[in-house]
Amino acid sequence: MIISRFLIVVQAVLILFLPGALLTVAAGRGKRAEFRGPGEMSFYAGLISFAFSSISGLILAYLGAFSVPRLALLALLFSLAFVPVLIRSGARPVFSPSRAGCLLAPLLLLGLGAALFFRPVPYIFGGLDPGVYVNTAGHLAREGTIFPVDPTAADLEPGEVLRLAWRHSAGYPEKYPGFRYSLPATGRLIPEFYHLFPVWMAVFYSWAGLGGLFCLTPLAGLAALAAFYLALRELWGARAALAAGLLLVFNVAQIWQARYPTAEMLSQFLLFAGAAAAFNYLRQGKPFWAITAAAVWGLFMLCRITSLLIWPPVVIFFYCRWWKRVRKDDLYLIIPLILFTLISFLPQLFGDWRYFTKSAAQFRFAGAASKPGLVLAGAGIFLAVGLRLLPFRRREGISRAFGGSSGRRLLAAAAAGLFGYAYFLRPLIGDRTPDSNNLVEIGWLLGPWLLAAAVVGILLFIGRERSPAGWLFFLIIAVPAAVFISRKMVHYNYMWASRRLAEAVIPGLIAFSMYPLIVAFRRGRGGRWIARVVFLLLLGASILNSRPLFFHREYRGAAEFMEELSGKLAGAEIVFVEGEFVDKIPTPLDLIYGLKVMPVYYGSDSLEPVFEKLAAPAARAAGRVYWLRDRDQPPGLGAGWLLTDRMVFHSPLWERRNDRLPRYADPAARDGNFTVYLFRSQPARNSRSPGNRPDG
Repeated sequence: MIISRFLIVVQAVLILFLPGALLTVAAGRGKRAEFRGPGEMSFYAGLISFAFSSISGLILAYLGAFSVPRLALLALLFSLAFVPVLIRSGARPVFSPSRAGCLLAPLLLLGLGAALFFRPVPYIFGGLDPGVYVNTAGHLAREGTIFPVDPTAADLEPGEVLRLAWRHSAGYPEKYPGFRYSLPATGRLIPEFYHLFPVWMAVFYSWAGLGGLFCLTPLAGLAALAAFYLALRELWGARAALAAGLLLVFNVAQIWQARYPTAEMLSQFLLFAGAAAAFNYLRQGKPFWAITAAAVWGLFMLCRITSLLIWPPVVIFFYCRWWKRVRKDDLYLIIPLILFTLISFLPQLFGDWRYFTKSAAQFRFAGAASKPGLVLAGAGIFLAVGLRLLPFRRREGISRAFGGSSGRRLLAAAAAGLFGYAYFLRPLIGDRTPDSNNLVEIGWLLGPWLLAAAVVGILLFIGRERSPAGWLFFLIIAVPAAVFISRKMVHYNYMWASRRLAEAVIPGLIAFSMYPLIVAFRRGRGGRWIARVVFLLLLGASILNSRPLFFHREYRGAAEFMEELSGKLAGAEIVFVEGEFVDKIPTPLDLIYGLKVMPVYYGSDSLEPVFEKLAAPAARAAGRVYWLRDRDQPPGLGAGWLLTDRMVFHSPLWERRNDRLPRYADPAARDGNFTVYLFRSQPARNSRSPGNRPDG
């Protein structure tokens, strides 16, 4: 036990720290990159190690060779190869004493975050997006490959495989929801979504089992808080960063997403960590920061498909930055970002393009993805190129016109008009779709006063801000906000839909809500007191908004339920599953616990030829076929069936609402309540009429 724990610690150091520590020390060579202190340097050492191990882990997973020891070995070999170079160079870390960072503020945020986030949701079932991530990770940790193979496909004809498969709304066949067939003849399955998050879930699963797997999301939430703090400290100082971090840690959507096993918190971490590195580059001008920002944003694009929205802010920002002259040092950021964007298509190259094309189709009628939008975008690009080719004096005149007070007032007025329309008019006279209420719903998650402070902050920012880093931050937030306020694309229930907003929009608006307080704070003693009082009121409102979630835990007992169920099925030749939980139970039984499973989506009446191929010999000879149902008696199919057990899953879930913010837990929630009847086949020699009495 002690040796195994020691090996886990060694693996963690190799995978999560050593490669990045060497590279951050090497940043002291030549054009030295400065760190505010050992705390910031350690953060970037972990970040760079995370980037190296992420790419290595993904490639191993796609090649079917994934394991944590193998990943640690790659990190060790890279580090050993780098040590002689580091020794010869004599590089050392460089700290900036005049800008030394205090560790107390981020430690306070991390302590509060740990108290609120560490009620992880053990969603082990199939059927919903978290289950796709969790079961992909469980299979990857067990088998070393990201792509499962349907064990029943070898016994069936391709036509039978397709006939029995679940049909996704987009038309393609799936073995389980979120696991589509790539090649029905071989049974190869492709997990939906991007796979960076499952790779890290598999690492933590290998270290600490299911408990470790579910703790990854809270840990990612803490890392996101640290990155958010560092990014805002670069922009507006430690006070504003701490204040915004406190509002974020108590935000209802942040708490919710930092508990659910989905990729939002990892995406938020990578977005703001890359932004912090980019802001350091704009301040210091050192290539180390530019390459780090590009690498981290490249990982960001491997995390979720919507992360490609990072490109419009980057293009707009550097177009404006190069308006008068080209800055060649910026290529240290742009060229690696292009390379990492190409790497972000690894899931399509090793899998297929269906998820990418399906997701892109969701933007068809949203913003620039619509046909009129594409025409306008094309015209805008043509105009932008033409303007940039104008003589320098004309470009300088345009810059004075649009960058002066008149241009800023015009932009602020346009922003105010858009906010007013989206919040007050669109719900009444808009497009009459669920998206009409998007900005109002953001106000539910932030609280109306915090949203109002954010709007005021954005308008003040447009009128006053001169910092290039500040405008890059504005673009990073404004682009996804414009897209998802226009069309959120998810309306299952509001806490579920908040996933679209948790990555950038919610933390970005919280950051801009600090801008009026920053302005007031700089106005002298009276302004400082006003800023403090307003901040405390906003913080109190956020705590009241999220308070009902503090002690609630979604899907409590789900992991233990599945562990017990799989134990009762030990030694099964095959398990048939049908009923109201047919989307939930089969996925983990197969991918996490390694059982041969056949979900029965369309009723059992026409299963006789399939049953004959898959189960009849085992059912008649050894009694090792199980049938899980939510009601009495499976069909005969030439075998007898004995009811051996009855299991009940019950967990109060937060009420599912799409018309207001949820307020309480619903003990009768459908997804949190179901009963599983376990039937076992009877050997042919003991065959008798089916009973319904559990074994003694």
